Order: sequence, then C-alpha cells, then structure tokens
Amino acid sequence: MEPFEPYEPEAAVDRAPIGHAVIEPGSDDWLTRVARLSWERNGGEFQDHLESVRRKFAECPDQGQLFLAKVGEQLVGFAWAAELELGGLPRGWYLSGIVVAPGSRRRGIGLALTRIRLEFIRERAHMSYYFASAQNLASIDLHTRVGFREIRRHIRVEGCHFTGGVGILFARES
Repeated sequence: MEPFEPYEPEAAVDRAPIGHAVIEPGSDDWLTRVARLSWERNGGEFQDHLESVRRKFAECPDQGQLFLAKVGEQLVGFAWAAELELGGLPRGWYLSGIVVAPGSRRRGIGLALTRIRLEFIRERAHMSYYFASAQNLASIDLHTRVGFREIRRHIRVEGCHFTGGVGILFARES
C-alpha cells in the first residue's frame, strides 16, 4: 500500500470532475463510514480507526470540525480542521486528515474539502497551517494551489511518521 496518493498532476485532465458531490459538516451517524474509508486508505485495525474518529469527533465543534464529501449516500472523502497545540509548532488551526476514495481522486473532491475547511478556519483565525511529508507531492501541490507556503522543514509531530523522514510545515493567511 502506498503511503499517499502518487503524484500524477496530469491525471486530473483525464478524469471528469464530480460536480454533484455535496460537501457538508460531518455528523455522528457517518463516523463508521469515515473510519472505514480511513482504514481502507491506511490499513491497520479497523477498530483503531473507529476509536480515533470517534475521539476526534467528540472534540468538535470546540476544537475542530469534520467535513464529508458525499455523492448521494456514498462517502467519497472526508477531512478535518482542528485547533492544535503541537510541541514546537505554532498553536493554531490546522488542516488534517484528508482522505478521498480511490475512484474519486483527481476529480476536485480534495480541493473542495480544502476550500471549505479554509472558510471554516477564516471565521476563527488569521492563519491556517498544515504539514506533510516532503514526499507527498500530491498534497503539497493541492495546498500550494490555495496559497500555502512552506515555512519550516524537518519538523517533528508526536505520533506522526513522515514517509522519507522529512516533515514540512506550511502556512497560509486566512
């Protein structure tokens, strides 16, 4: 299993956008589906994903928000925005945990999830942050398109492993 989506910028040309996807705040009745999509993407134990999703959702709306991308009753993606305090990094609102189902990638879902999270954060803070592995070129390209700029390399985040060992912190004025 690849650690993240391979970088294929030309792939978007060959796939039609999903114009009928609905992006909306998550609700507890979707948590099992969110956990399943996370598990399918990242592997491991399904129960661990379910517990993590439930724990993060319990912190919403005070410290975060889950957003869903749906086509009808099918979950095609999800993403989080969360207010975080991570040792050594700026305290603030971070984009995190974006997952798009394989058949829906490169069709505008990730961009739509990113834009709605930025709108959410804009109402709460003047800066938005996100971090990624230096090897995750698909994520870096997506976030650069909406104005994120690299501010620090070789970051460390407790509980987070950066493929290739190099984490990068990005920021964007809201």
